[in-house]
Amino acid sequence: MTHFIAESIFWCAILSAGALLYQWAVLPGIRLSLRYRTFALRDRLRALVMNGTVKKTSLAFQLLHHNLNSMCVSLSRYDLARVWRAIDALDEESREKAKAQRAVIEAAPAEIKEIFRESLDVFMMALTFNSLFF
Repeated sequence: MTHFIAESIFWCAILSAGALLYQWAVLPGIRLSLRYRTFALRDRLRALVMNGTVKKTSLAFQLLHHNLNSMCVSLSRYDLARVWRAIDALDEESREKAKAQRAVIEAAPAEIKEIFRESLDVFMMALTFNSLFF
């Protein structure tokens, strides 16, 4: 029995060290890389305005630009627990607002849809990497 307890303590220490290494050394680099990808997406969106492809007053541009700015500062906060709580906290008004925003993006030019799709990829990667070790 003592051998089992000692072995359990050893493996728990190894797992804890692995989790700390991931949180302190690996995850910050991944988050920084995802943040740079978000900046690049925002720059591509702004380039659409500068090239005249999209108007700055376009609702799709404003919505996506706001979302990308929010992502730039919030990537480290995306994890499964927060997403689950946010989904549970949605009321009917918030759900309708989300549907309306999705409709705006779906009616947008193809370039904006592509940037939106890539931003969802970044979001899902952040969600995955932030949720590996709660």
